[in-house]
Amino acid sequence: LALLDVGCSAGLNLGVDCFHHADGPAPEGVPHLRAVIEGTRRPPVTPVPRIVQRCGIDPAPCALDGDDLRWLRACLWPSDRLRATRLDQAVAIARAHRWPVHRVADCTAYLEGWVARVPAGVQPVVFNSWVLTYFEPAALARHVATLEDLVRRTGLMWLSGEGPHLRLGEVQVPPPAQPELASGTLWTLCSREAGEVRYDLLARSHPHGRWVEWLDAR
Repeated sequence: LALLDVGCSAGLNLGVDCFHHADGPAPEGVPHLRAVIEGTRRPPVTPVPRIVQRCGIDPAPCALDGDDLRWLRACLWPSDRLRATRLDQAVAIARAHRWPVHRVADCTAYLEGWVARVPAGVQPVVFNSWVLTYFEPAALARHVATLEDLVRRTGLMWLSGEGPHLRLGEVQVPPPAQPELASGTLWTLCSREAGEVRYDLLARSHPHGRWVEWLDAR
């Protein structure tokens, strides 16, 4: 895969394949996302994709030190030591790898050129998490139209995690397994099928990864 994180902040999500997502103890120094699986469906067990190219873009990216890092830590609840530990571990991984994070004023305009630079035989994936909610309506419409065009023309895949108020495509959102799960993040995949754009609602999750409810029936 080639991974582009739009609205990446400090680019910590670029290290997603370095994190521990399974049950049991995590290796030393590795962020552990321990999510309870809700509902009756279970996500498919597949090999972790190999990310051969990764990049983050943001109009105002955060650095991994100084005031920017203090700001990231200030955004955590003081009592949540697990999140603080995960943050420090993710920062250490990002510092070790120094994946590129670029300041980009118009992230939508950046997409076309990025896809064109992805090597042949590598699947381009654009990712965003709780970013589109900050777009003005006209900017959001332009961003979605640009991504759908790239999906249709290039086979780009677009994975979006946003709040339940922001629905992409004409996906049907089933009722949650428990009423308290209704406010969870919706994970939507936009891909190409038979030359057309297809949207699939994969899952809903706690915004900080405490639980996940798999929704994709395929």
